[in-house]
Amino acid sequence: MAYAILKSYGLAEPTLFNYFIFTFYFVLAKFSVAPIPGGGIIVMLPILEQYLGFNTNMMSLITALFISYLIL
Repeated sequence: MAYAILKSYGLAEPTLFNYFIFTFYFVLAKFSVAPIPGGGIIVMLPILEQYLGFNTNMMSLITALFISYLIL
């Protein structure tokens, strides 16, 4: 979902190094908030902002998509 949003906003792909760091923190965050429904995206927002360059509009979009995905 994050990659699709990056491409739809016309941003460049992350470097391989940034992608590995993002993936490490992504997996760590997913395991830390596993019992909290919907908590995954709240924990992921600072990681998306710092390592993939998300702005506030992109973070709002991914939050809305994530919550709507949980409802379905």
